[in-house]
Amino acid sequence: MTLVAERPNVNILLGNGNLATEVDNADGLAIIVIGAPVGYVLSETLLYSKRGAQLAGATEADDVTNAALVYEHIQDFYTEAGDGTPLRVLLVPAATTLVQLFTPGHATNTALLNKLKAENGKMRLLGVALNPAAAEVAGPTGITADLLTAIPLAQAFADAEFDAFRPLDIVLEGRLFTGTTTNAYDLRTLEAPSVAVTIGRDSLRAAALVTAGIAVASKYAQVGKVLGRLSAMPVQRSIGRVKSGKLAGITAAELSGGKLVTELSDGKGGDLDILYNKGYIFPLIHSGRDGFFYNGDATCTARTDDYAFIKLSRTIHTAARIARATYLLELLDDVDVDPVTGYLSAIQVASFQNELRKALEDGMGTNISSVTVFVDPKQNVLSTSTIKALVTIVPKGSAEHIEATVQYDNPFKTAS
Repeated sequence: MTLVAERPNVNILLGNGNLATEVDNADGLAIIVIGAPVGYVLSETLLYSKRGAQLAGATEADDVTNAALVYEHIQDFYTEAGDGTPLRVLLVPAATTLVQLFTPGHATNTALLNKLKAENGKMRLLGVALNPAAAEVAGPTGITADLLTAIPLAQAFADAEFDAFRPLDIVLEGRLFTGTTTNAYDLRTLEAPSVAVTIGRDSLRAAALVTAGIAVASKYAQVGKVLGRLSAMPVQRSIGRVKSGKLAGITAAELSGGKLVTELSDGKGGDLDILYNKGYIFPLIHSGRDGFFYNGDATCTARTDDYAFIKLSRTIHTAARIARATYLLELLDDVDVDPVTGYLSAIQVASFQNELRKALEDGMGTNISSVTVFVDPKQNVLSTSTIKALVTIVPKGSAEHIEATVQYDNPFKTAS
């Protein structure tokens, strides 16, 4: 029997189930996949501004001519991320579906894989905004069959990228969200912690695009805007953070099926709560504040999952990248062992622990609460040639719910 051995490498595993949660920077590098006709061609696919997109051949006029939303999604990205932020753009045939994009062996899947490989792991965020030529129909659960089928495939894609040392967080366009919130599909049941879905947009902008002749805009969601805000945020921060300011360019938010957000019930247990608990991302109003803000950054997995929000997934992915980069320098190097036990020497253990802990603290000091690194000294390296380390991170908390009691006081009662 021939034994097939793996090449020397540093492997990173993700732990899960430990948070016990209740039912301008490299971390913001993004790539967006957009469906477009064959004639829509960009002379440059690495952009840094809206002006750069225009010079590369993507303008509002080009969108109208091609009945596509290439410039639109790029413009949305830079409205939130700001000029100077890198954005890689990959155009795929207009008829491409989400399922095809994430199906191994399909031409568009291969194109995306090749692009990510060429970037050598630099891309942290992937946005997908397709304009399929086939008629789209949303079922009684509010989302299209293509999206529902594609979410698990997108997670499998993200898992494969993680195994290839290229961790990604994916944002999908939830086109044509219709139906009632009660019947809406619960995205939290899909076990896809690296995938998120946005279903929001500005109603006035959508209407203007349709009036201009871009029919596919009647069903679109503003993926570029979510991707841009993620790119501008540190990894541990929610895109719904109020202090980060209202969303630019949204004056009347609606869902991608045309329902105004202000027409949804906003009381406890109402429509907004239902959609939030089912894992959808969209803009809403906070009473007392001007403008619209994202309702959060849910991923398509249970609230009890350690990676139930994009911010938690991004944080752990950043830690995984730092861990690999740090220990990659140690690959195939000499390792000191105790001459009596054969285990790792105490000095070697301390070196491995301190090296990674310092790298994580230096690289993520403001993104996490604390980090510990444990290397079990009782590892038989002479037999296994493998060293295992356990990295435990305490993430930043999030003020998701704040309760303040407001009441009267009668000084006379106290004085008497």
